[in-house]
Amino acid sequence: MSTLRIFGAALALSFSTQLTQTARAADPPQPVVTPLMLKDLTDLPGREMLMISVVYPPGAVEHVHRHDGYAYVYVLEGTII
Repeated sequence: MSTLRIFGAALALSFSTQLTQTARAADPPQPVVTPLMLKDLTDLPGREMLMISVVYPPGAVEHVHRHDGYAYVYVLEGTII
């Protein structure tokens, strides 16, 4: 194998490693969830109310999910699509 081919293969491998590290670093920012209040609902035994604050940094992506209860959502600042 010629020196040029070995150099080319090494260069290609190092470049692909750099791309993988860049792709990991480019993961979108994650939302920051802060619990605010947890309270038992005395009128409904076994049920509780949880209030949280979720801060989405610019570019954050929330995947589709569901909750086993009702959710009341208020956008205090910015927009959500």
